[in-house]
Amino acid sequence: MRLLRLCVLMLAFFSCAKHDVAGKPGVDETSNGLAAVVVDSANVPVVGARVNVRPCVFAGDSVSTRSAVTDADGKFKFDTLPTGNWCLQVQTQNQGSFITLDSVTRGLASDSLHLAPLGAMQGSVPLPPGLMRVEIQVLGLAIVVWTNANGYFQLDSLPPGTYSIRAVIPGTDSVVGASDVAVLTGETTSQIVLLPPLQSTDAFSHSFSVIFNTSATGAALTENLYHVPVLLRLDSTEFPRGASFGGADLRAYSAQGFELPLEIQAWDSVSRSARVWVRLDTLNANDSIQNITLRWGNHLAVSHSFPASVFDTTDGWDLVWHLSNATLDSSFRPRIPDATAWKNDAKLQGMTLWVLSPLGQSLYFDGNLTSVSGAAANVELGRRSFTLEFWMQTDVKGAMIFNRAHSDEAWNHHHRMILLGKPAFPAATLDWYPSFVGWGSPNIYATCSTAVDSSAWVHMTLRRTMQGADSGLSQWFLNGMPMATTGTISELELDDPIDSLFLGKGAPEGGRKFRGSLAEFRISRMARSDAWIHLNYLNQAGLTPWIHYR
Repeated sequence: MRLLRLCVLMLAFFSCAKHDVAGKPGVDETSNGLAAVVVDSANVPVVGARVNVRPCVFAGDSVSTRSAVTDADGKFKFDTLPTGNWCLQVQTQNQGSFITLDSVTRGLASDSLHLAPLGAMQGSVPLPPGLMRVEIQVLGLAIVVWTNANGYFQLDSLPPGTYSIRAVIPGTDSVVGASDVAVLTGETTSQIVLLPPLQSTDAFSHSFSVIFNTSATGAALTENLYHVPVLLRLDSTEFPRGASFGGADLRAYSAQGFELPLEIQAWDSVSRSARVWVRLDTLNANDSIQNITLRWGNHLAVSHSFPASVFDTTDGWDLVWHLSNATLDSSFRPRIPDATAWKNDAKLQGMTLWVLSPLGQSLYFDGNLTSVSGAAANVELGRRSFTLEFWMQTDVKGAMIFNRAHSDEAWNHHHRMILLGKPAFPAATLDWYPSFVGWGSPNIYATCSTAVDSSAWVHMTLRRTMQGADSGLSQWFLNGMPMATTGTISELELDDPIDSLFLGKGAPEGGRKFRGSLAEFRISRMARSDAWIHLNYLNQAGLTPWIHYR
């Protein structure tokens, strides 16, 4: 994606008379002119700064732009400014500002406009089916850029201010995503998500309710959970018949009528099967009537499926690989998308084979060529609390499931791995006990005291809770239940952010490469509660009937 250099400038109202309207400096009662002095952070007048004023609905044409340049005293003026909502830009090479004028008086609070270091923004937009890119428009600026094939965009050299951003289908006025974004002084605002505009529930012709039973007869949840992704299995009679291609018109609403974030992980109209994740603000404990509504039946609606809104980084998600299917990157190479806004997409190498799992499809590793690898500079497994979870099925004891290292075979400082083996060199203890291993002298282990069943699907969770600057308590969970764990992870070094994450590849110190299947590999930057981990297992396993459709 190309980087942009923006000319962004700042203005204030001009008074042809020598007096101001009370409380609005620089505004004449009749002329509606515009004038100000532009100064830097040291209050020194800025000479030669470019000044633009445009309507706030401006989206890239040049007809409506009014321009000026500050003089030797840092001043500029426009003799008239018609009624309307106006946006102001001021920019030099390194500093600038962006302001939306008061919609009534079009005035500013001061005759002096201060410039500050430029910032930037990065984000993404869910691309409608069949589109390889969309236009990104910054309202009030002369900017139109394109996303890449994955919906990512970047804007650089932006003056501090609050911007209205929208994503538009090329050649049309159809808005497929929008948001207001604040750019701070000298900083990059990242992980922006441009979601489609909301539509009235009346626009959808079909609906049914989803009821969550967390009482003792259902999930037996003992504490409220917040910002929790819930998997909905829409099979057979629950499948939304008549929905748009790929479920593009599917929506989820809370009981209060607010639209909820969702991700359509899988959708098959032929077999009438779908897997949909919905993020609930709160899942109430010991409640048998909490419900949401699914709506569909509007073939003009664009998709609201966006994984990063479900697995929100502000909720602690660092990485989510569904491992249920692969997509192609811009170079047509297979990859596993990261559902979070961190976009730690993984490379898929070797033989690709999908097998059934409790979640639907999973990725099979042949113990030789198949592997998944990806960068994840934001992930920290050394000196920070975390929760790491995955589904696994294997018939190889001692198998290396996961490692973080400089390369697939190396084992050195900062490195971590998860394998089936008791505390000692992995080669000496090949068995069925999951262990987390950290580099040390000697190596540091946290081992589950319960062995996993050979060839059975199991859900594994490792939780680490920091208890100081460099030590923490580790706890293994097997199928949602806490297991006795031997060893605590203490005095681990910080992760090296250049290290990659590997699944199914690499066997340092004699361990065996993984052969079997993996699904739903996740890392959170927090220690999830016992209740969260148990509910998460019940939901993904689909064994306890606590979700009902009506």
